[in-house]
Amino acid sequence: MSAKTLTQTAFFKVDPRLAALLGQTYRSSELAIKELVDKSWDADADNVWITLPAIVSGEPIVVRDDGTGMTEQEVRCIDAVLVA
Repeated sequence: MSAKTLTQTAFFKVDPRLAALLGQTYRSSELAIKELVDKSWDADADNVWITLPAIVSGEPIVVRDDGTGMTEQEVRCIDAVLVA
């Protein structure tokens, strides 16, 4: 399986209403990470990498996989959906 990567890092802004809704669904970081890993397996990933930041660093948690999923264009357009 050949993995495609984005040409540049994609960042998202999330509408506070969506963040509140997700906060009701995922009561802990662990459950949210589990959901992301499940989505990786759904995308036929062979590997999933999770990078955890140093404690109190302010850095993000990064979940990366080699599955097939959204195209780069779909990733770049998702900001409009999340903020709408």
